[in-house]
Amino acid sequence: MGPRYLLFRAKYEASRVLGLHSAKFPINPSDQEFVSLEQWRSLDLPWMIQPTDTIGVAKNTTQQLAHRINQLRQGVFVFFNAFELDLGPSPDWHTHPESGFQYDNNLHWTQIQDFSVEAGDIKYLWERARFGFVSDLIRWHHHMGEDTAEEIFVHMESFIEANPINCGANYRCSQEISLRVMHWTFAMHYFKNHPALTEARFSIFMHHIYWQLKHVFDNIDFSRIAVRNNHAITETLMLYLAGLWYPFFPESSLWKKQGKAWLEEEVAYQIYADGTYLQWSMNYHRVVVQLLTLALSAARKAGEGFSETFMSRCFQTLGFLLDCVNESDGHVPNYGSNDGALFFRFADQDYRDYRPQLNALHVALYGQHVFTSDSNIEAASWFGLQAEGVANWNALGSKSFGLGGFYWFKETDSFTFLRCAGYKDRPAQADNLHLDIWANGHNILRDAGSYKYNTAPELTRFFAGTAGHNTVMLGDFDQMQKGPRFVWLKWNQVLKTHVSETDEVWIFEGSIAAFAHVQPGIVHTRKVTKWKKIHRWHIEDTLENAPAHLPIHQIWNPHPDFRSNLVFTAEDDYLNPLQPVEKSGWYSGYYGVKEPTTQVVVSSKTHSISTTITLL
Repeated sequence: MGPRYLLFRAKYEASRVLGLHSAKFPINPSDQEFVSLEQWRSLDLPWMIQPTDTIGVAKNTTQQLAHRINQLRQGVFVFFNAFELDLGPSPDWHTHPESGFQYDNNLHWTQIQDFSVEAGDIKYLWERARFGFVSDLIRWHHHMGEDTAEEIFVHMESFIEANPINCGANYRCSQEISLRVMHWTFAMHYFKNHPALTEARFSIFMHHIYWQLKHVFDNIDFSRIAVRNNHAITETLMLYLAGLWYPFFPESSLWKKQGKAWLEEEVAYQIYADGTYLQWSMNYHRVVVQLLTLALSAARKAGEGFSETFMSRCFQTLGFLLDCVNESDGHVPNYGSNDGALFFRFADQDYRDYRPQLNALHVALYGQHVFTSDSNIEAASWFGLQAEGVANWNALGSKSFGLGGFYWFKETDSFTFLRCAGYKDRPAQADNLHLDIWANGHNILRDAGSYKYNTAPELTRFFAGTAGHNTVMLGDFDQMQKGPRFVWLKWNQVLKTHVSETDEVWIFEGSIAAFAHVQPGIVHTRKVTKWKKIHRWHIEDTLENAPAHLPIHQIWNPHPDFRSNLVFTAEDDYLNPLQPVEKSGWYSGYYGVKEPTTQVVVSSKTHSISTTITLL
């Protein structure tokens, strides 16, 4: 992680233990008056969501939205865009909905543990406190004409009453705070002229928004140095937006200036020049897409712009994800860490459908739609974006993204997706040389997913480790050595990659330095041949310099609906046939949800396996 990280963490932890953080983040500070409700209503500010009488979204209610609203009103909440939990008629903000653990809302946030076996995954507590459900309630008001202003403001008051400033688990993460302020702001401006927004309410809201923003600014170095991923982009964007949306706060001009500079710095660092993203995660990549869309929309309304590098990264990163999309359902490979995040839910499609979010960024950058159904274009309208015309996007052929380590071959009826990376930023999963295969719009050989970040060690190892991916294990060893929490040691490094093409086939060949914790000098080389216009793949895996007593295992995670149609024919380097064996595995398409499935494993003691996979 480097000396900057180590020095910061040492100083940060020392300050926390000595109580210096507690002094920097006061509990329940005195009320302050910043601006009256009447003055605020008269301000011309670059909001994203426009007031109720000006929003330009076609009205078209759906059963999905109706179901979510009905469940929300009965205390049933959707977690991670995947499953519902009944929180009861009067849910509180401090009880873990799965473990039942009660967080102490009187403790200073620095005393709250975000990783606890007893408490469970703290993300369950944070999910509702993000206030993402505000998007549903705003959309319900627009599409159905039912007044939801009072409903939203009551939720906000409930949170404020139960969460003293800088106390409890809901002040533990600055990204969660940032998202909460964004959603509160969307609601307040959408209903800015509504009688439910009284002077008393407005004053309380402003007080708590101010101190939440101040918290984000005063703790920003943790995200910019210790975390440096989508958290940092969310928080620096929030500071920039704070200057645009709340210019009457004393520090607003500083927050805006610093926030914008830091945001541009983070985007330039986190999004590589080829458009790939340093978290090696499709879903976190989409998180950034939504944040970029919000940034561009707000800046444009303010008459401002971003640096050339920032804009270049926006164009490149959109292109990368658009090329990944399965056009029939909007899905992308279930690759990398996936925590169920969809910050701004402005469409009714399934969470795995990326089209609404990618279309919104496409409109922000090009002024044109790339997906044209009403459900796909609604999100762009909520971001305050207008389009003229429709663009054609051609993703077919061979693509290489060497900086991020992604390679693929795409035809009208198949998608062959490969990973071959060297790490300069920390990896989240031991999944190098993973192969994802799609045919006829279906993910027939897939990534097992993430499941949960805080779960049983054996499940963590399966989903984050090599076994959950279509690649190779050496004995029972992962490609890298597992450290604590999200840390991997002995990072893989790419040695070479080469992509070639003939009239009949595409060929990818890549080599990585791997299994360094087993023995130095081990090299894994994978060669993938894909026949054009035929659903057939040939995969050759070789491990050089590996210990002779350890077998290698070629692991495949097939979709169960297509297992009977997949034929695996394998042999070792002496051309001896190898018999594929079925073993129990897991699959998680959504965070917090897992299902048993069957893996196909081919093993050899010769350290070389060649397998042909054919879809009948």
